[in-house]
This record gives sequence, structure tokens and C-alpha cells, in this order.
Amino acid sequence: MAVKIDGVIKKRAQSLMALNGQSYEEWLNEQHQKYLNEQADVIDQLLKKELERKKRENQQKPHQMHGGNSNGE
Repeated sequence: MAVKIDGVIKKRAQSLMALNGQSYEEWLNEQHQKYLNEQADVIDQLLKKELERKKRENQQKPHQMHGGNSNGE
């Protein structure tokens, strides 16, 4: 579910960060990286499943090529 960013809160955070010499964009990038790092197990599982699916798909391709077509040709 997408939630609209509260503009007032965002502006306040950006202003406070600017006073502290911190870049909002750098902070946001760090938050994205932190989230991805926290989700590393999920990402690894998805990558493993996709690699296994691709491997099965590639193993089936040679069999499909020699099977002919439904017209008896």
C-alpha cells in the first residue's frame, strides 16, 4: 500500500538535516541500502529460485527442439 509522503514532515527533516550538515539525499540512499541489507536473505532466496527455474528451463529446451510439432511434421 502506497502512502503519500507528508510534505511538512519531509521539509522539517530536510531543514534539520541541513542545519546539521547532513544531505537528505545521502541519508535517504543510506536508508535504502540499509533496507536492502536487512532483506538480504529474501533477496538471496529469490535469486536462488530464479536461477533454479532458469536452469530447469535450459535443460528442457533441447527436448522441446527434438519433439516435432503437432502437425506431424
